[in-house]
Amino acid sequence: MTSPSEIFHAASLLVALCLVTGSAHAAHDYPTIDRVRFVQECMAENPGPTFEMTSKCVCVVDALAQQVSLEELN
Repeated sequence: MTSPSEIFHAASLLVALCLVTGSAHAAHDYPTIDRVRFVQECMAENPGPTFEMTSKCVCVVDALAQQVSLEELN
């Protein structure tokens, strides 16, 4: 399984786009519990200001959901 840290770094350009345009409707609708776990792991592996990291990690999972199904991610 790809670690949240690897995804966080690989998706940095997508995060910037997400922050500028806002969250778009996800092509793959991940279950809420999986999104929460991803964000928690992402924040644990990328320490920083809580609000900032929450926003960035949420943006990453939204951008990821546009590209990859949950089955492909796992």
